[in-house]
Amino acid sequence: MADKSFGVKDINLIGASGTPEIESPNNLNIKATNVAISTDMSVGGELTVTDTFLKPHAVGLGTTNVAGRDAGISTATGTLIYIASVGLQVYAGDSAGWKTVADTSNFSASGGTVTTDGIYTVHTFTTTGTFNFTMEGSSKTIDYLVVAGGGGNSSSPAGGNRESGSGAGGLLSSHPDVPAPLRGSSVALSPGTYTVVVGGGAGGKSQGSPSSISFPTPITTTGGGQGANQDGQIGGAGGSGGGNWYASGNTPGQGVAGQGNPGGIWGGTNNWTGGGGGGAGAAGAPGATTRPAGLTIGITGGAVEYARGGASNSYPSTPRNSPGAANTGEGASGVGNGGSGIVVIRYET
Repeated sequence: MADKSFGVKDINLIGASGTPEIESPNNLNIKATNVAISTDMSVGGELTVTDTFLKPHAVGLGTTNVAGRDAGISTATGTLIYIASVGLQVYAGDSAGWKTVADTSNFSASGGTVTTDGIYTVHTFTTTGTFNFTMEGSSKTIDYLVVAGGGGNSSSPAGGNRESGSGAGGLLSSHPDVPAPLRGSSVALSPGTYTVVVGGGAGGKSQGSPSSISFPTPITTTGGGQGANQDGQIGGAGGSGGGNWYASGNTPGQGVAGQGNPGGIWGGTNNWTGGGGGGAGAAGAPGATTRPAGLTIGITGGAVEYARGGASNSYPSTPRNSPGAANTGEGASGVGNGGSGIVVIRYET
């Protein structure tokens, strides 16, 4: 007998003995806008909904990505998802958001001094080394801070206190504390081994050394420029530029755009005071007797000011000779060495 279709509006099973059954030798498809079941339902085998399943002693969650997760509207507290690059996550409410339950992405990393800051793991490099990581998945989102060594200065050949401020090492960072347009973008980094170079602060009257990370698109910062140390001399160019000394004109040492600022010119309240060295947060001021501002960044957990410029001495008295602080990229004030640089890499754990 040939198969024929027919329409049924309603089926009522009244007074039937036993348990009524609908049996098919093949699959049974129910096609409707909505299927409503107003009482308990027992499923003896496996219930599959796209790539999510329910069966005895197991619940399959399926997989998603970050965009799919964030597209969820009115997500219920307690919802579980799995993202290959992150792991298993649970929705902890609108205020707390998504929390990682366990890192099932087989991610591991090494290099530098490793600490944690809330949801982040932080790798801090104060000397040259390597950053290594492996992961099952395509990439990991990385934030970074790269600061070069600060510029230095030596005593004036003419004697006296004729040393201007030196420039700070150049600074590049993707951390949210860095204001636009200086802030760079986070990096989607593939597994591998990457060389980290930490620049040293300059000794004597010289430029600081560069710092870098050998990402596929390398990140490199320029060492700070040296300060002037005799009449008519201008500061050196660098990540931030060094300050001028007396009668050297109005063109101080220049900084690298996006990494730092120029140094300052001589003058101010005392024409025998040299210019300050430039910093990541501001240019050196004329006759600067205080350090120009750097940038305060909390990438390692605590707020630290990086890449401050150096202050100038005043002739014939008031020396302000001091080196730049280590691992900040500060320029020297007056006579002194620049501060060494630093490289920080962090990612969400």
